[in-house]
Amino acid sequence: MAFPFLEAVIGFMILNQEKFEKSRAYCLEKSNFHFVRDFVTILTDSAILFFRVLPWFWKKSGDFVVFSWPQC
Repeated sequence: MAFPFLEAVIGFMILNQEKFEKSRAYCLEKSNFHFVRDFVTILTDSAILFFRVLPWFWKKSGDFVVFSWPQC
């Protein structure tokens, strides 16, 4: 007994070697890019916390508002 639907589904899922290699290479490059991006993000966030950039920026923006706001 033949199952034409099953054969069509299995035939659709079969990849040739070229498509498989291209897909594999793309996934590896994507994985490497995510690793580098996450590493740079961790370094940036660590530097911001270590050098206390956020409190400095908060103080400077408060000073800017005080000096730039019109006096009533």
